[in-house]
Amino acid sequence: SWPGNVRELQNFIESAMNMIGDEHVINREHLPNHVEEILEQRSNKADTVNYNAIESLPDYMGQLESDIIAFNYNKYDGNVTKTAKMLGLSRQNLQHKLKKYNLI
Repeated sequence: SWPGNVRELQNFIESAMNMIGDEHVINREHLPNHVEEILEQRSNKADTVNYNAIESLPDYMGQLESDIIAFNYNKYDGNVTKTAKMLGLSRQNLQHKLKKYNLI
């Protein structure tokens, strides 16, 4: 899963390939810090989920979406444009979701 758009993924892979030198595999040490944070957050989230406590899939997906939006909104210091771009959403769609999840 990639949180951005295809062009961002292409740039990310190209940048990582420039970092690996003579190696043939991209490892964690070749990743920028912000990607490491995302991967760590996802693994921590997966470790702490109690699937028996989930009332319904839509509720769980809503909570997950809210968590991802809140994390990135805070990461970009409340900048809607940057957050929307990173998440692959329009500004209007992000603003709607921020209000929906009471994040603003």
